[in-house]
Amino acid sequence: MDKERKIKEHNLKAQERALAREREAHHNDVLKLAKQDLKKPKVAPKGAFISLKNINKIYPNHVQAVYDFNLDIKPNEFIVFVGPSGCGKSTTLRMVAGLEDITYGDLYMDGKYANNLLPKDRQIGMVFQSYALYPHMTVYENMAFALVVKHIKKDEIDRRVKEAARILQIEEYLSRKPNALSGGQCQRVALGRAICADSKLLLMDEPLSNLDAKLRVTMRSEIVKLHEAMGKTTIYVTHDQTEAMTMATRIVVMSKGYVQQIGTPEEIFNKPANLFVATFVGSPSMNLLDAKNVKDSLVLEDGHILAMEKGFNNKINEFYANEIEFTKKEIEGWKDTLLDREHGSKAYSHMISNGQLRKDKFKSYVNKLDDLVLVRLKDNKESILNRILKLEHSEEMIKQFDVILRNYLYEMNKTTNPGIVKVLEKLGQLIACSKEEEKKLTLGIRPEHIIKEETKTKESFELNVSLSELLGSEYFVHFNYSGIDLVAKMPVSNKISNGDKVIFSFDKNRIHIFDPVTKKRVL
Repeated sequence: MDKERKIKEHNLKAQERALAREREAHHNDVLKLAKQDLKKPKVAPKGAFISLKNINKIYPNHVQAVYDFNLDIKPNEFIVFVGPSGCGKSTTLRMVAGLEDITYGDLYMDGKYANNLLPKDRQIGMVFQSYALYPHMTVYENMAFALVVKHIKKDEIDRRVKEAARILQIEEYLSRKPNALSGGQCQRVALGRAICADSKLLLMDEPLSNLDAKLRVTMRSEIVKLHEAMGKTTIYVTHDQTEAMTMATRIVVMSKGYVQQIGTPEEIFNKPANLFVATFVGSPSMNLLDAKNVKDSLVLEDGHILAMEKGFNNKINEFYANEIEFTKKEIEGWKDTLLDREHGSKAYSHMISNGQLRKDKFKSYVNKLDDLVLVRLKDNKESILNRILKLEHSEEMIKQFDVILRNYLYEMNKTTNPGIVKVLEKLGQLIACSKEEEKKLTLGIRPEHIIKEETKTKESFELNVSLSELLGSEYFVHFNYSGIDLVAKMPVSNKISNGDKVIFSFDKNRIHIFDPVTKKRVL
């Protein structure tokens, strides 16, 4: 047991070291790309007021907070970034504000390249979670402070402050200090300060998280009304999916630094891109059940059969074929990445001088290649040297050797590089799934799409209610189905109590099918 534990610890440490090396290498790759990208012309996309192109954020410790963030925001849109803590939403907002540097990618604001613009030059108003009000200043002074710093005329400051106070209904509090205000009033002052700045872009970082539930609902509607009245382009960050659904014109769902889906609240709710979005958006969360496809039907774990539309099986097969091709392209991308990294190494650069292959250095470089890896590639050093050196031009020599080196580096790294290992595992699982006639799937059904029936049919379920929660206008009804807690939303007109036997069915037009390997939505 002691020996096994030591082996596990050794393997875990080896994996951690490999992951740290890959993070550092990836960071260097991104910095190299950023340096090359600076030389390219910067052209703002048409029709977008704010545009984020391939935005990445990596901290000095090589931890990446945001990956390839892409979004075009039209004038007057209300965009909400939503996701759990640590997903990168606030970091992205801070990059837009200029409070965080962009490691790689391009930010355009109002048609201008904005990566290097100072925060004061970005024409933004920002509302923080903590209000950030000066306790020794009155409400009037807090709202006017940024304008005073900019040396705006007193008459103009007075006009802006009083207009913002009128919109937010805090005129009677202008002479008070923050410690004499409630949480909701402080939040309005923070909003007023942003409005006074007369900015083109309003940024809000979880502004309602410190308020009680009732006040949050009130402030939510007030912010939406304020946006409609003022027409300012707004980016709003929250971890609360209810806020996102009720306030946004478009939602950006994030998880672990990646954008999971961008769409209207209706699109996010009705057509979630993957399992994360499906379960994160909606309350209660979407019900998930294991299933498999048998021809054009879905079969649940207990043998329950749901007949699907004609061609259902073909669509499942088409999904797996597309995912296998996509994953193979990911592997080719890794090969290109490894070759690019090698191009930056000292050994490779010593081999090439002014675009010419130095034959003596080339022989030395080839002789250092691992024989075992070459055997796996059905090659050897002598044949490589003979093939390359018989070519007449250095450019052709380098080109042909890079083809060999690309495959060599991939073979060297495919068992140790965490990123490649992960992609290969996924590819193996997808290929295995594609060969099965009956593929394992995940069925998703939202609580509001479970329907109470009066009579039993082949496709309906009859289960005892394990818990009935009355929420005034509706019930949250819990059933135990094959060890899984199913939740249904049912109208209060149907009186349902604990222990009642209820017949229900799934609205088949609202069923979601997900792939358990990639977690992506199939149908």
